[in-house]
Amino acid sequence: MRRDLALPALLGLALGGCLGSRSFHCDQDTDCQRGGVAGHCEATMYCAFDDTTCATGRRYDPTAGALADTCVGDPDANPGAPDAMTDAPPTACPPARIPACHPSGGTGPGCDPIQLTTIDASFTLGMVLVDDTLYYASGDGDVRRVSIDGLAGTSIDGAGGDSVALTADATNVYWNDYFNGQVRGAPIALPSTPFDVTTLTTTPAFGHLVVSGPMLYLNGAGGIFRAPTDGSQPTPTKVVSKVDDGYDPDVSIGVAVDATDVYFSDNGRVRRIPIAMAGNDTAASDFALAPGAGEIALDADRVYWASTDGIAWRNKDGSGLTVLPVGDTRARGVALDDQHVYWTTPGGRVMRVVKGGAVGDIEVIAKGVADPYEIVVDCGAAYWNIFKNGSHGTVYKARLP
Repeated sequence: MRRDLALPALLGLALGGCLGSRSFHCDQDTDCQRGGVAGHCEATMYCAFDDTTCATGRRYDPTAGALADTCVGDPDANPGAPDAMTDAPPTACPPARIPACHPSGGTGPGCDPIQLTTIDASFTLGMVLVDDTLYYASGDGDVRRVSIDGLAGTSIDGAGGDSVALTADATNVYWNDYFNGQVRGAPIALPSTPFDVTTLTTTPAFGHLVVSGPMLYLNGAGGIFRAPTDGSQPTPTKVVSKVDDGYDPDVSIGVAVDATDVYFSDNGRVRRIPIAMAGNDTAASDFALAPGAGEIALDADRVYWASTDGIAWRNKDGSGLTVLPVGDTRARGVALDDQHVYWTTPGGRVMRVVKGGAVGDIEVIAKGVADPYEIVVDCGAAYWNIFKNGSHGTVYKARLP
């Protein structure tokens, strides 16, 4: 979408659907034009133009949101982010795990998406990466797996109608079924014969699941539930009640667990309850207000979540709330590594930001494929799937910056 950024402010307001509140996101260098002068589409998706007074030689355009009129790469443009982990050394990654960035010869911010696999299913949903194998839930009720190089694709019979979310521990992969509420598992080691774990009595629901020690936690219709991973409890125990029914694949689906608490998304909030108080609804409390809160992830110090406001995090002690707009209707599919937070957006971007960072630290990993959903990462690449009817179970990967 090319736009001349020298348009008067009144015209910008008249075209509010394009410019909004004087903020413009670009996709490529040709989108950035000002008075006949060509600019640069930075990795932040904002336009910048040559300026010899900046150490980097470029200054952001006035339409660059919180970075407006600042020099590209200026650390003073990101106040409030002193704890960004920019000095952490990169992790060594085997060359075989690092795909080419622009194998087709393209240029610009973000790497070209590489189609890893596609299957004869209506769409894909949850994903989990185990060593060199990517497992993903399909719209036909099964669980598919493929090596990270796109070879050796096989299937595990889900014995259901629509497998939804995936998680794994050291020995098994687990998934739930949207229609019948069944949670099943299968050994990572071949032949991966499935077994029953537990079954929700209220369906349908898109909720996610996570393993913590010997227990599996599930965000389901009407509550957060748990059961042993060994299949010894046919009906799970309710940990805490929920308001939202879980019928939206983006909203009120998240659950994450640390040594002391269960965190979950519900009805525009991120909530938590101490594990020791499971079953006592009065022990649950709001951790953060978050419109459209969806997926949740944890590290040692922070809670991260996706919402219609963007990507957000907060320290577990309740301090330091940060919300970063992502230039789309919402953020989806939160993933973490040691240094970064990753997410997707419905408009087709795969993005990341350094932990503790700010808007100016956002990087575009890939763009151009609409409706990305779940995301997982390893040391060399991000992997994501497409969630829309007719996507045929397509999975992509792209090189990390």
